[in-house]
Parts: sequence; structure tokens; C-alpha cells
Amino acid sequence: MNSSPKPLAGERIGTLPGRSTALRKAPRSARWASRMLAINAGWSYIFLYAPILVLILFSFNQSRFNAQWTGWTLDWYRQMFRDARIADAFRTSLLIAVVSTVVATVLGTMLALAFERYRFRGRTSLDTMVYLPIIVPDIVMAVSLLAVFSLAFRFVNAITGLSLRTGLGTVIIAHIAFNISFVTVVVRASLRAFDRQLEEAAQDLGARPWTTFRRITLPLIMPGIVGG
Repeated sequence: MNSSPKPLAGERIGTLPGRSTALRKAPRSARWASRMLAINAGWSYIFLYAPILVLILFSFNQSRFNAQWTGWTLDWYRQMFRDARIADAFRTSLLIAVVSTVVATVLGTMLALAFERYRFRGRTSLDTMVYLPIIVPDIVMAVSLLAVFSLAFRFVNAITGLSLRTGLGTVIIAHIAFNISFVTVVVRASLRAFDRQLEEAAQDLGARPWTTFRRITLPLIMPGIVGG
């Protein structure tokens, strides 16, 4: 006579008693957590971007005062593009953005490669300095850089007789200092997930270091570079 226990009602053959109940409860808690996370993320995006959307909407308002909506118009945009001062400011802003982005991307990628691939003296101190622009508020960084540029130019002008002063160049340098940290952090994350065996395999097949970097390393870390 077979004395093996029979499965209880609602249980599947081959599972331990009570296991099916735990498996049914786990998805419910996971779904509840995912819903709460989605709700929290949704409200966060609303609080972050709703004021910006309101500003964009009221830029088409006919009234000179945003407190009252009087109708749709494009006159403010026409006046903006007709104003030579605004056009010059737009071109200057575009120049600063393009130059600082390109330079910060190149330097940030080089720093990330140096931090992840090499060990050198002063690495810890330099690593801390790279993270400072992320931690320190932007206004503090701006005032500090302005003071540094003013003192440095005053010292150089007194010695050499030049007339260096703050301007477009120092603004670009300041933006590079702001942006380079973000590029470095994102690219370092990509490098940590990178499989070094791919580079070793390419070198075993006779690829030169530059060819390995251009054909293997760079395409794989490109999402991190673009994200930075």
C-alpha cells in the first residue's frame, strides 16, 4: 500500500506545502511596490516640470502680465528674434554650450579612463576634486572661479604688463569645470561594467592599442559618453 502523502487541494505536485501561497503573495507585494514607485516618480516629475510647462504656455499669452490670460499670440517671439541684443546673446550662449560640451566630454572621458585604468600618485585627491562641482552649489563655484580669475589676472598683468580680464573665455572655462565632473562620473560607470577581456582578445589577435580603443572600447562606452 502506497503511504506517500497526497497533495493538498490547490497545491501542485512536486512543490512543498505552503510554497505556492508564498509564490502567490510575492507578486502582489512586488506589484504594490512598483505601483507606489510609479506614483512617486509621477508626482516628482509633475513638481519638477509643471512650472516649466506653465512658463512655456504663458509665453504665448497676449497680456504683458502672466497673472491674466488674454489669448494666444506669437508677438513676443517675433520681437525677441528682431532684437539684435537677444540674437547676440543667443549666439553667445550657443557658442558657450557647444565648446564647453565638446571640451568637457573629451576631458571627462580621459579622466574616467585614467581613474579606472591606472594607479598614480595623487589619484585620491584628484578624484575628490572631480566630485566637488557636483557637491558644491553652482553659485559657490561661480563666485569662487570669479575670484580666482580676478586674482590670477591681476597678478599676471602686474608682472607681464598685459591687460587680461574676465570675458567669454573665462565663462567657457567655468562651464567646462561645471560639466567635466558629470561626464567623468557617467563614463566611469560605463567602464566599470566593461569587460576587459574583449580588449585582451583584440590585442591577442594583433590589434594595436589605438585600434583596440577605437574599435572595441570606444563603441562600448559610447552610451556613457553620450549620456555624460
